[in-house]
Amino acid sequence: MPKNWTTDDLTPMDDAALLRLLSNARSVTQREKSKLVDSALALIPLIEAELTRRASSRPLPSKTQGRSPASEKGRIERQYADALVELAISLNNRFDLSRDTAKRLSSGLKKFTPRSPLGKNGDALVGGSKLAGRLAIDRYTAYRIKEETISLSVILEKNALLSEIKFIVQASPHFLTNPQPLSSIRSTVNDRASLAKGEMGQLFDNFDAASAFYESLVAKIAPAQR
Repeated sequence: MPKNWTTDDLTPMDDAALLRLLSNARSVTQREKSKLVDSALALIPLIEAELTRRASSRPLPSKTQGRSPASEKGRIERQYADALVELAISLNNRFDLSRDTAKRLSSGLKKFTPRSPLGKNGDALVGGSKLAGRLAIDRYTAYRIKEETISLSVILEKNALLSEIKFIVQASPHFLTNPQPLSSIRSTVNDRASLAKGEMGQLFDNFDAASAFYESLVAKIAPAQR
């Protein structure tokens, strides 16, 4: 890690590289007893400022009425994916959502597998139903620690209007104010398997309401940044 980072060093880097660098810098402040600590402490606010600047430049879309061509669907999907990235970055600045920390705090659970809020490329995660062609849009962010897994998904059923985009927070039933079987709010979920895992969801009318609720759940289960 170079000793003197500047904004000019960070600007050419993509979001994924910035998030990796941010994670490395935070690790240095916790584990290293050397001159690198001062460098890392100076670097962290620079990265957070750059990520915040990028996130603020991404407009949050509104639902579009009527049927639209594939290009319009792609544009809407991209905008909601960016909104999920913005949310994940904002939460990562407040809470320690790293896989290492989740794994350490969940050490008593057998076969625990942590979840990353974003994909390896720094983009919103893509659901299997989208990859398999069963949903037109399936983008999400997620977090797992101990026995809890939560996620916020933006989905669009195949052949549905863009105005019918759904915003779903998935979590254990005791966290939801209006829990519903996932199969009742998204067509690609096997209800029996979902219920066996204790998976339920809550449907929201808009992204702002869904993201605010998801943020409140993260605050309940995730450790704060030190």
